[in-house]
Amino acid sequence: WRRQANVCIPLWKRGTKTVKMPVYMSDVAEGVVNALMDPEAEGKTFECVGPNSYLLSELVDYFYRCMRYDIHYRVPLNPLFSATVKMFDTMPAASPILSKERVEREHVSDILTGNPTLEALNVNLTRIEDRAMFELKMFRRHNYYEEKVGEYAEPAPPMVLH
Repeated sequence: WRRQANVCIPLWKRGTKTVKMPVYMSDVAEGVVNALMDPEAEGKTFECVGPNSYLLSELVDYFYRCMRYDIHYRVPLNPLFSATVKMFDTMPAASPILSKERVEREHVSDILTGNPTLEALNVNLTRIEDRAMFELKMFRRHNYYEEKVGEYAEPAPPMVLH
């Protein structure tokens, strides 16, 4: 629902100013279980972030490489996209596909506040590069085509900030 003209992806400042630290859902679940079992964790707040930081623009480009799309353009937020968001926001639904709040939340950088992370709960964090190909397989271009082993090169991983 975000793409326009099937190749343009509207992102705030084209995704070059937003820092994300994606975390795998199983790592969060493991952290919750470990926190419940650890009496030292009682009353503490933990930050659920992944092991690496990336620019949103790098993640979007990497996801498109994983889905084997050759052409895509990251564009600034524009009036057409804003109208689309407003239309979805006013439609009756328990959780709209797109909403103004969701778009704003997507463009807020993940910043650590000094609270302990999932690593303090003995969670071995999963890198996005280890899961993205599997998670995005169903959205892959020409998904009906059964490829031969090694026919397609592995996509270049996103650049890690720190």
